[in-house]
Amino acid sequence: MCIRETIATLKAAFSKVSKLLERRMNSSNWPVTFSVGLVTFETMPDDIKEAMKVADELMYSVKNLEKNNVSYKIWHGKV
Repeated sequence: MCIRETIATLKAAFSKVSKLLERRMNSSNWPVTFSVGLVTFETMPDDIKEAMKVADELMYSVKNLEKNNVSYKIWHGKV
């Protein structure tokens, strides 16, 4: 499976999960939103802290632009 197909599969799967979470939160009257950053690593970062930093930066970019959304990124390694 190529990277583009993998991302399409990931987006479809997360879309289902996101809708399920939203329905559950609404049924409980919980005012919760989900801002998520999903990263596909073409090459692994040097350590887990770097991987978390990449994912966190993506998540916060979603929170800062529009809450309750998902952003996807392919990480190719250090610039």
